[in-house]
Amino acid sequence: VLRTAPGAKARVVFDNGDQVNVGSATAYRVQWEVKGAPKPELNLMYGKIRAVVSKEGPRTGLQIKTRTATMGVRGTDLYVADRITRGTEVSVIRGEVAVQSEPSAKAVPVKAGATAEVPTVPSAAKAVPVQVRPTTQQDLAVIQRASEIKKEIAKTDLVDD
Repeated sequence: VLRTAPGAKARVVFDNGDQVNVGSATAYRVQWEVKGAPKPELNLMYGKIRAVVSKEGPRTGLQIKTRTATMGVRGTDLYVADRITRGTEVSVIRGEVAVQSEPSAKAVPVKAGATAEVPTVPSAAKAVPVQVRPTTQQDLAVIQRASEIKKEIAKTDLVDD
């Protein structure tokens, strides 16, 4: 389980270059083998992540799960936000992601430049369909801010000329 505190961010970089940028106040769990099969699964409990996954890398076939959606990642650059009261939002920057609102629902392909929304529904209600819309400039600005990690310069790093 990886957790970030409010105001903190992290970047996890794998040997092959795959990356997961972890937003502020986020928690997720990774399982490398699901039911004996070497299939990675990332369970986003709350918060925001941006994942850049290589098509040929060891995380191909990655599944990202939230409380309201499951995403099949096949080599892409995507942003996932799990909002407790509003559900899940998935923006695809590069590649394609298959999004399902529940395991028995048909997966909806979401291509680069699109954002899928899966709202939170009361437990007694029927599952809602995945809604896909174009990603806006405002969406991209939010993704950029959430993905950016600034290095703090310590006083010992400063050199007097």
